[in-house]
Amino acid sequence: MLVAVGVFALDPVRRRFFELFYYLHVLSFYMIAPAVLWHAAAAWEYFLPGLTVWFADRLLRMHRSTSRVEVVSAVASGSFVELSFRHAALRAAPGQYVFVNIPELSLLQWHPFSLSGACEGCHTLYIKSAGGKSWTGRLAKLVGECGRSFSLGVDGPCGRVQEFDDYSVVVLVAGGIGVTPCAAIYSHLRRQRAEGGGAPAVTLLWSVRDAALVSMMSYLWSDGKEDFLVNAGPLEREVAACSVSPAAAVPALRLFVTGGAACGSVSQTEVAVTAGRLDAAAEVPFVVGDADPRSVLVFACGPAGLVRSARDAALALGANFREESFNL
Repeated sequence: MLVAVGVFALDPVRRRFFELFYYLHVLSFYMIAPAVLWHAAAAWEYFLPGLTVWFADRLLRMHRSTSRVEVVSAVASGSFVELSFRHAALRAAPGQYVFVNIPELSLLQWHPFSLSGACEGCHTLYIKSAGGKSWTGRLAKLVGECGRSFSLGVDGPCGRVQEFDDYSVVVLVAGGIGVTPCAAIYSHLRRQRAEGGGAPAVTLLWSVRDAALVSMMSYLWSDGKEDFLVNAGPLEREVAACSVSPAAAVPALRLFVTGGAACGSVSQTEVAVTAGRLDAAAEVPFVVGDADPRSVLVFACGPAGLVRSARDAALALGANFREESFNL
């Protein structure tokens, strides 16, 4: 049993067979705990604090997961699913995530997904399908066949609440579907600034190649294209640097598109697009400019290489750095 637990704890095995990893650990506890108590009758005193916290957590989760959830819309496009729902009891902060259960796919499986935004009590998730018989692959197939006609369980919110009041500049670095937590933070801070709430200046650097995802996230620039400069080259940067308006010098949203299909999708929104990869090592310092690094937050979510590049850039500047990832 202990050998099996060790094998399934290996990173490649755990990521591919997470459910087996999880339930094997639960099973091993039920097998090992009685043996320990049989050899040491007083050992229950050491089990009690942990078990108390665990049972309290399970009861709280069961209570939250029984709240009524209304599926407002479910759309599958390409390898992505857009899922919107209403949950009266859910109060989430930007950057937090929820665990989702769909009984039609599995009664026991709960999967974490970042909340990308909330509008009038309606929360939205953007989910990338792993294809095949994976849970997300079956979800995409279910949505394609049944639309929003399925049951949904939601547990959360989870994750730390991000505090932005201590920063003057927030730089969000996202790659692909990693834009989901960044989109929530970006929209929240932009809305605060528009309302005169004194929020920090925010810039979203997003590297993307999937046309379907670009189309789904188009609400990010639907307020107007005057704030956006996509993959600025030397000429555009020179013009921005000479601009009279400080806000125009560093665009709020910048897309770095690496797929031809995605280029066409963004072009339809009348946002200027130039193909190219996001070089966080160069772009983060450009966005930060002359700001005090101690008042700058760099937040990254995406492929490991992009996150590492953003981290190195933040550390080189002396700025604060945070990352978001679901590495099961």
